[in-house]
Amino acid sequence: HHGEGEVDELREEFRRLLSFDYEIDRKLFFDLGDDGVAEDAYNKAVAYYERKRRALAVPFFNSMKTVLESDVENKPERAFIDFSDGHRKLRTVVRIEDVVQSEGQEINDCLERTAMLSLIDEHWTEHLRSLDEVKEGIGLRAYGQRDPLVEYKMEAFRLFSEVIDQIGEDVVTFVFRAGPLVERRGNGSVGQRSRMDRSRATARHQSAAASFGVVGSRNGGAQRDPSAKRKPVLVGEHVGRNSSCPCGSGKKYKHCHGRT
Repeated sequence: HHGEGEVDELREEFRRLLSFDYEIDRKLFFDLGDDGVAEDAYNKAVAYYERKRRALAVPFFNSMKTVLESDVENKPERAFIDFSDGHRKLRTVVRIEDVVQSEGQEINDCLERTAMLSLIDEHWTEHLRSLDEVKEGIGLRAYGQRDPLVEYKMEAFRLFSEVIDQIGEDVVTFVFRAGPLVERRGNGSVGQRSRMDRSRATARHQSAAASFGVVGSRNGGAQRDPSAKRKPVLVGEHVGRNSSCPCGSGKKYKHCHGRT
C-alpha cells in the first residue's frame, strides 16, 4: 500500500463484496503492512459474519419452534426460504426439526450449501463452454511453432484456476450479502416479496443490536421491522435438485427456482 487512497479503496471493496464496513485507523493501516492488514481484515470480517449468522438464526429458530410445538395436525416437515443479495435469488429447503435442534444455525448452513452447489453448477457450465471455444481455435497456434496439445493443456489449467477462484469469491460474497425475502404488505394490497433492508447490516456492524437485514421475532433477537413480516413457505415434501420444479414450468428444480 503506497497511498492514502488505498485505505478508502480497501473499505469500498469490502462494502461492494461483503456489505461490510471495514474500520481501521489510517496510521495503523500503514504501520501493519500488507500481512498485518490482511489478518486484521480477516478477523473483523469473520466476527461480522458470526454476528450475522446469529442474527439470522434467532428469528427463524423462534418461529419454527412455534410451528414444531403447535397442536396443528399434519404439520409440515420442511420449509422453503428464499434469499437474495440483490443480484441473484436462491431457494433453500430446510427441515424444521433440524432448524430447531440447531437453534437456527441450520438456516445458515443450508444457505452456504445451497450457494456453493448452485454457483458451482452455474460456473462449471460456463467453464465447459469456454473450453469448447479454446478447442475451436487452438489449432491455429501450430502456425506459431507451438504444440496445440500443450497450449490447450496450459489454457485449460488457467481457465480452471480462474473458475475455482471465481466460485470461491462469489459464494463468500453471496452468503455475506444475502438476506431472506419477506412479505411486504401495503394498505389493501397483495403482499409483495422484498429483500430485507441491508443498510441495517452495514451501518453499525459493531453494535450488538445490528439486525443484519433480519427481521426479529416476538421472542427476541433483532428488532422487528414494523412494515415487514417473514413468511417462510412451508412444504410437506423435499424437492430434489433433479426433480421437476413445483412451480409447474417443466424445468428441473436446479435450473428453475433452485437456482436464481
